[in-house]
Amino acid sequence: MSRPLLVGNIRFWRDPALPYIEVRQAQDSRACYQPHTHPGFSLGLVDAGMSRFEIAAQTFPIGPGSVVLIPPNAVHACNPDLQARWAYRMIYLENGGLARILDEALHDLHLLPTLLTDPADYLLVSQLADGLCSNRDPLLKEDLLAHTLEELLRRHAQNWQVAQPMPAQWLTRVQAFLAANHAEPLNLDAVAAEAGISLYHLIRSFKAACGLTPHAWLLDLRINRARELLRNTQLPLSEIALQTGFADQSHFSRCFKERMAVTPGRYRGRG
Repeated sequence: MSRPLLVGNIRFWRDPALPYIEVRQAQDSRACYQPHTHPGFSLGLVDAGMSRFEIAAQTFPIGPGSVVLIPPNAVHACNPDLQARWAYRMIYLENGGLARILDEALHDLHLLPTLLTDPADYLLVSQLADGLCSNRDPLLKEDLLAHTLEELLRRHAQNWQVAQPMPAQWLTRVQAFLAANHAEPLNLDAVAAEAGISLYHLIRSFKAACGLTPHAWLLDLRINRARELLRNTQLPLSEIALQTGFADQSHFSRCFKERMAVTPGRYRGRG
């Protein structure tokens, strides 16, 4: 059964039967975010107020009725103007979730970052968010999710590619190296050696390809790993900080809040 976790003016919905889905709702929010990524596909809805959606080196104003579709691992941020308030909902789908509910042909498609302003799209995704936050049967929620994504694909096929372009081999090696060593202190010389390129070329080229520096990308990786541990384990926050490579719990909490607008304890549903 879905249970909302209330964190100030933010609610999270998680259904234990559907662990790859998370819904976030914020009301009257002024929270700002560092550029960050999510490991899975995300859908966002603006319910009230104005914000700025930053993705792929572009910035778009978004207001009530806007829908944003965010591919996995795309660097983005959504922030209101200074002192302004807004209301929004986000649906996060971890990578394994799409494979479970969509057929192979649809799963293999790659979504481009997309901003939608058609009221019909907002209604469609809003109904999905409402359904996922309800107490209906998990199988019905999966059916609703599959129907919604298939309908979005039908309406906006031009925003889907048949296959995602393959990254350069050096970038694949670097990302795999950082992922395998995410709990260790960052050693850029070792990363450059793994890539087989100079340190200067590594930093410049990595940011051009990923939208983040290697250090920021590693922090993002650690935060997403910490989200998994917070949702799925009862480990103390100090242990999660240690396992994900942060110097201490304070550093972990500060970096987590910069990207999630809540502390780790409140994200878990405590405090």
